[in-house]
Amino acid sequence: MNQFKKRELARAALHGCLTPVYEAIARANHPPREDIARIGLWGLAAMWADDAPQVLELEINGDSCFHDSFHAIGSGSATAYAIYRTLGGVLLSDLDEARALMAMIRIIRTCVNVELWGVSEPATFWVVGPEAPRKLSEDELQPQLQAIDEWEKRERAALLGTGEDH
Repeated sequence: MNQFKKRELARAALHGCLTPVYEAIARANHPPREDIARIGLWGLAAMWADDAPQVLELEINGDSCFHDSFHAIGSGSATAYAIYRTLGGVLLSDLDEARALMAMIRIIRTCVNVELWGVSEPATFWVVGPEAPRKLSEDELQPQLQAIDEWEKRERAALLGTGEDH
């Protein structure tokens, strides 16, 4: 289903699918190994439920929790949060889809460019809306990347007071 009337139904459906995976991980690693922190399933699910976008964190211990607007996990999460807050934080939730997509791509691309390890390309971008989720095609992504490049150049020029693109 592309849309759930209640986000708790979506959570229950995901847990139903993931419970066997968590159980298999636990069985394969019992008793726990020293490197257990590297063995697990962790992720984010974006969905449309309760007539609004939802972000569900699937925690490494098998639990889950909803986040109101933005959430990042993994080795680049601190950097992603810093970029998110710099760009406007929760105010980004008020942007139209095109601008929100540009902001999210910029967050991820900047994170990839500044992190020293654990964050790299390629990246796949999805838009989750009330109709259905859709994967951004290369033809949709390229204009976004070009707009972000121009955005960054304008910021550099404004900061440096040069009026030129450096």
